[in-house]
Amino acid sequence: MTPQYLKSAQILLFIIPELSIRPTPKRVSIKMPKVKEYIGTARYINDRWIGVSGIEKEFNSHLNGSDGLYTVMIDKDGKWIKGTGMNKKKMIPGKNLFLKEGLNDIVNQLTLGTDES
Repeated sequence: MTPQYLKSAQILLFIIPELSIRPTPKRVSIKMPKVKEYIGTARYINDRWIGVSGIEKEFNSHLNGSDGLYTVMIDKDGKWIKGTGMNKKKMIPGKNLFLKEGLNDIVNQLTLGTDES
């Protein structure tokens, strides 16, 4: 995103509370293989994180929320036509997910479920 684009979008940020510019979140991975498998993995696809396995996949819509839709008309030169903006769909922000189990509980549950013979 160029500085010029950000500057032009600044006006919309004040008019539309649902619109925001934010950095891409970073997901932190646990290095314990069994716990990592239980929690699952996510891939960055089309500018968003998508849960592809485990808890990440099961609660993907909760974690991601949903995009909004704001439309504007542009003229033949690609410039926005003032007053034509319309909020078509309100965005729903993603939410944090808090597991009932702590890390130690998950490790114990996974360890007890394996055959250690």
